[in-house]
Amino acid sequence: MRGFKPLTDQEWLNNVKEHVNEKDCSKYINPKTGNHVVGSKYYRRAYRIVHGPIPKGYFVCHSCDNGVWDSFGCVNPEHLFVGTQFDNMHDASVKGRLVRSKEYCAKIATALKGKPKTESHRKIYQRPQKETSLV
Repeated sequence: MRGFKPLTDQEWLNNVKEHVNEKDCSKYINPKTGNHVVGSKYYRRAYRIVHGPIPKGYFVCHSCDNGVWDSFGCVNPEHLFVGTQFDNMHDASVKGRLVRSKEYCAKIATALKGKPKTESHRKIYQRPQKETSLV
């Protein structure tokens, strides 16, 4: 059985498809399947190849907002920066990505199946109480 040989940085970069949208994002293409793959290990490697080591405890964040949660996973090193969790959340907040719409809240309520798990969820999804008369 043949052992697994990891790709060199240059071989890895050869599998990056560049400028795939209007933001000039790049995708990593699996060389064996030809499919686009998403995951933090891909954009962390793209950052490391171009910019150097990632400090321990830091995240690789996306200035283009096409990260792993968007099922895109941009690996364009020019769109990546390192920061703390606070930096990442601040970036998202400044760009308005933490604003919760009624539709989003309704999705959460559906996912929770009417059983809020935290006090903040209870406040958001509290059902109005029926008024009852004792007379």
